[in-house]
Amino acid sequence: MRPQLLVTVRETVRAWAANDKTCAALPELRKPTGGRGLHTAKPEAPANRKLAERAFVALSDFSQCLLWHTEVEAEPIEIPAGLLGMETVAARTALSRAREQFRTGLVRAHAQFAPSEECRFYSSLIDVPI
Repeated sequence: MRPQLLVTVRETVRAWAANDKTCAALPELRKPTGGRGLHTAKPEAPANRKLAERAFVALSDFSQCLLWHTEVEAEPIEIPAGLLGMETVAARTALSRAREQFRTGLVRAHAQFAPSEECRFYSSLIDVPI
């Protein structure tokens, strides 16, 4: 899940950087990153990453915070728990729910927005327990 979140964020920032109005509001997007300017980078997100983005954006801010800090930033649960003003035990339970919501959102997004008929055909297999 962490790689999907990282890729989704990277592609979202690239899309923002390609928009002149967004760059005017957030000039740091024009700064070069890794020797390349994000402003000139073309978004290359394949459809499956767009589906992950849809699933993540559909989550509550609360769930996004938990997932972001634990999965993308690889921070201990105490960090988002502190940011959200909650006990660590409650944050662990909420994180488990957030992961499940994200997974459910991925399955739903795949079923609704899969890029091809073949993808939609196999959507029912994604949610099968192993």
